[in-house]
Amino acid sequence: RRGYDPIPYLPVFANEIIESHDVSQRFMNDYKQTVSDLIAEHYRYQQEVAHKDGLLTMCEASGPHQNQSDALLCQKYSDVPMGEFWARSKTHRISLKQRFLTKEAVSAGHIYGKNVISAESFTSVGPQWEEDPYFLKPTADRAFCEGINKLYFHTYPHSPSLTAKPGFVYYAGTYINRNTTWWNYSLDWNTYLARNQYVLQQGTPVVDVCIYYGTGIEKRIQYKQDSALMDLGYQYDYVNSDVILNQMSVQDGKICLPNGISYELLVLPEESGISIEVLEKIREMVYDGATIVGPRPICSIGLYKSTEIDRQIKSITNLLWGELDTPLIDRTVGNGKIVYGKNIDQILSEKKIEPDLKIENRDSNFSLDFIHRRNKEYDIYYLANLREEAIDYATLSFRTSGKVPYIWNPVDGTVIEQRVYVDDGERTHIPCSFDPYGSYFIIFEKKENAKPSIISVTGPDGNRSCFLEKSGNYQLTYSNGESKNITIASARYLTINTSWNVSFSTEMGGPGSVEFKNLISWPESENLGIKYYSGTASYQNTFIIKDEIEGAKVFLDLGELYNVAEIVLNGHNLGTCWLRPFQKEISEYVKQGRNKIEIKVTNLWPNRLIGDQFLPEAERYTQTNISKYTRQDTLRPSGLLGPVRLMIIPDRDEF
Repeated sequence: RRGYDPIPYLPVFANEIIESHDVSQRFMNDYKQTVSDLIAEHYRYQQEVAHKDGLLTMCEASGPHQNQSDALLCQKYSDVPMGEFWARSKTHRISLKQRFLTKEAVSAGHIYGKNVISAESFTSVGPQWEEDPYFLKPTADRAFCEGINKLYFHTYPHSPSLTAKPGFVYYAGTYINRNTTWWNYSLDWNTYLARNQYVLQQGTPVVDVCIYYGTGIEKRIQYKQDSALMDLGYQYDYVNSDVILNQMSVQDGKICLPNGISYELLVLPEESGISIEVLEKIREMVYDGATIVGPRPICSIGLYKSTEIDRQIKSITNLLWGELDTPLIDRTVGNGKIVYGKNIDQILSEKKIEPDLKIENRDSNFSLDFIHRRNKEYDIYYLANLREEAIDYATLSFRTSGKVPYIWNPVDGTVIEQRVYVDDGERTHIPCSFDPYGSYFIIFEKKENAKPSIISVTGPDGNRSCFLEKSGNYQLTYSNGESKNITIASARYLTINTSWNVSFSTEMGGPGSVEFKNLISWPESENLGIKYYSGTASYQNTFIIKDEIEGAKVFLDLGELYNVAEIVLNGHNLGTCWLRPFQKEISEYVKQGRNKIEIKVTNLWPNRLIGDQFLPEAERYTQTNISKYTRQDTLRPSGLLGPVRLMIIPDRDEF
């Protein structure tokens, strides 16, 4: 494969130097490249066999231990590229770098035109039955922002017993199966994931920079947040030799792929070696108008004809980088450029390529991630707050204009036209806020005869504002120069502070039906059946609305709860509350007068598993092969803690 007999060089494997250190290292490079090629051949043949029978392949070819090969090339032969990401844990794979192994699969999907990019999801070692949808959400959101758009849960344990709960399971993974306490209340969580996956499979990704990772051998691409480019508001992909040689072309100064993705820059690695074939293609691309960023390559990688090839490399690099080796290079060559010694953002700025997303002003420090996709009609931005603190205010600037923004909420499926924004002809500036771990889409749509946008809001205190949250009089200024005064009425609050009838399942040691005069966390109860309870408890109550509420928006706020709640109001199932703040609009189902409410609250397994440690084995309510919980473990907060209240917002003026 490498053009010479390897036998004389085999002593190199025993740390012997053959001829010279350079010769020995080149032989090792050839050996590693051959191993990489053979691994890729394995994936290619597997795909070939599968296709003969009408099957597709899905290969996790870029996992945590795949360092022996060009994983991008291996993913080329996977019909659905797959990476992996891990749930949060305090004991295993604690850092984000260890948890997110997705960027390689995402890059492979982008450069090889594979629209669906999957991941082994929520893998875990440590937490066991300690995760709920809200805990898992920010991990999923990070993966979506990385470019993953299809999730495969790790794991659904097939417990051999139909009666033992939580059952017999594999030691690793987030247990998502019929024995999970919140399994029957997971529809809204799964629908959230499905909406995100569907939208993120539309269009093509918008990416500004591609980074060449050389042979790809003994390298691991880190998660997206590890790159300074992310902090600058740009997206990037990694590319390999195969894509450079066989897929890339240059059009109007952009480096283009057949699937419609284009890049502004190709960044070379900080390495001295390069293949002559790749260097020759880089020369061609530069003359066609590409901008290449990186150091001058010095030599070839392999042993075959190395002296001759090194001379060719020097000739080409002198042509492209110049004959003088200087720390700052900015050379026009043909229709393109060679640049080295400048920051990426400076180079992009000189090309008049602004960040895809800018945070122009904010009320606090926060961590926000995004991904951008585009088709002929829409610009699709997915935005995720990566912290549990709410973002009360931030103005975000998007690299798109001439389109109307809409807020698509994947939690409940609502779509709202964003009326407050400024389109300056090049960018669109939008005031935004996010709940703790909040996320949503902003979809920019071409629309004829669009309403004038609200470009300025003056609040009741006379200060410029962006949100119509406080009650009082507001002045709105529109993009067509018109203005309007509106009044926001005060919201009314009704707290449900009467006693609750709470029913616990006796099958899990619960006491049946009891009265809660005050809402408490279950471990605070003196009743051991409540203290150690795991499962679902039904809270029932009634409340009376005396005033007229026609035309008003009414929201139910559950306050604090652990971990998931299903709401039934006047006989109507309103779905689940699974993320903070635990609120749901109930306008359509609430009525003036007496209302009947039921809140089914579900906690996690640990409390019952801990409580069973005080019981003889024959009297325990749980059965499992996992024995991590002890009598000394801390009980988890559980149940509905409230306060439970209604927020009634009177009908407001149209704007």
